[in-house]
Amino acid sequence: VEVPSEAIDASEAINAASSKQTLSKSSSAGTTNIFVAVDGKYTGHLCLADVIKEGAAGAISVLHQMGIKTAIVTGDQRSTALAVAAAVGISPDNVYAGVSPDQKQSIIKQIQSQGEVVAMVGDGINDSPALATADVGIAMSSGTDVAMEAADVVLMRPTDLMSIPAALHLTRTIFWRIKLNLAWACIYNVVGLPVAMGVFLPVGLHMHPMMAGFAMACSSVSVVVSSLLLKFWKRPQWMKDAEAEQTGGLRWA
Repeated sequence: VEVPSEAIDASEAINAASSKQTLSKSSSAGTTNIFVAVDGKYTGHLCLADVIKEGAAGAISVLHQMGIKTAIVTGDQRSTALAVAAAVGISPDNVYAGVSPDQKQSIIKQIQSQGEVVAMVGDGINDSPALATADVGIAMSSGTDVAMEAADVVLMRPTDLMSIPAALHLTRTIFWRIKLNLAWACIYNVVGLPVAMGVFLPVGLHMHPMMAGFAMACSSVSVVVSSLLLKFWKRPQWMKDAEAEQTGGLRWA
């Protein structure tokens, strides 16, 4: 009894046209086929499939709304990968199938060489090289320890795939806040320092030293308060609506 792989022995193991049609249909449905041969003759096959996680299509849709490109990089057969991509809304042009862990890493390097910033989501040992190579590695808490060690971000609720676009939205909000604080501090000091130094004293505009000290303290406090407002960040309403649509009205708080 042998269990040959499709890439090596499928052409020799499968002789009947009906068997080929059956395998083609099952692969198109998103299954991974394992062939069984007895004495070198095709006897049957097993079809294995992973259930697509609830909310996967919604998370992909939200990422597209955010202007983020998505792709599938997998070791599964191409027909299986294409079926999954079609189910979640990923373009077939962005499907990389039948790749090894080293090839996953090479694909990420290739995309990075095109000037793209790459975030990789994975949970297996074979994903760890790609997670370490990506600009941002995202692992699931339900994944392997090796993957979590290689990742930059670990999602503590692996069933909530909407956490991925939510995390990216939060990072954008944080960087926007950093730029806002920097711009505010520059404008505040450019306007306030000349007044406090008495540059405009000849025209009657001046500031008492105690008032200048208070104004300087207010500059620092305002930046700190602005940063603390990030604690009140919540997922935007359009993201919640997309999540509720995919989960039938149920969503994480």
